[in-house]
Amino acid sequence: MADSSPEPLVISYQIEQIYVELARAAAEMGVYKLYKNPVEPDKINEENNIRFAAVAISVVFAYSAIEASINAQLHMIFSQIQNLTEEERSAGFNYKFRDEKYRDGFKDEASWEKLCWSDMKNKLKALASALNIPPLHEKDGTLWQEILDISEDIRNFIIHPDPRSKEFQDKMQKIMEKHVAGVYAELASKTIRYFIEARGITSPEWLSKNLLFRFLNSNDIAHAWNGGASSK
Repeated sequence: MADSSPEPLVISYQIEQIYVELARAAAEMGVYKLYKNPVEPDKINEENNIRFAAVAISVVFAYSAIEASINAQLHMIFSQIQNLTEEERSAGFNYKFRDEKYRDGFKDEASWEKLCWSDMKNKLKALASALNIPPLHEKDGTLWQEILDISEDIRNFIIHPDPRSKEFQDKMQKIMEKHVAGVYAELASKTIRYFIEARGITSPEWLSKNLLFRFLNSNDIAHAWNGGASSK
């Protein structure tokens, strides 16, 4: 008797999109709090804590979006290299690395795992080399420095805050000032876009605007609770 059980449901997750949109939604929340709700003197600490919560979410998910996208592309290249037949290798059908020193990261599973656990700077260089495109630090020095800031400085501070008063205040000022323009979500989008378009692929719409999440202000919430009816 034939097995009539249904095929298992396979769910795919677009991790990069989820993380970019969460970072962008958090940035919108912080901007809304800053510009729409004037801070009352007796609530300034509360307001700043809310804004920093938005900043922290934006930073962590912006970094995670870059990490997820880079790891996925590195794995795609690793799989393609591993699936080459001996005939294809002999005929020269192989990745032409811009810098051959990064080829070692794709020679076997252990090497690829080691590459994926390396720092962001090394992985970005390895991916550019495997795609045979100019490395990001040569193509856009400003964007490169911002990536280093978020991966080696800002994110580390948020995950491992320094309680010393001066160091804490200096770092917080730097982080909060940048957040006003939602720079962290945009940084993630620009980084991911560079590597996608380098492969000749059109950038997805979610790199420019949210499709899954958005910040709801008080009017939106009232509208939703009324079933979409007017909240007048």
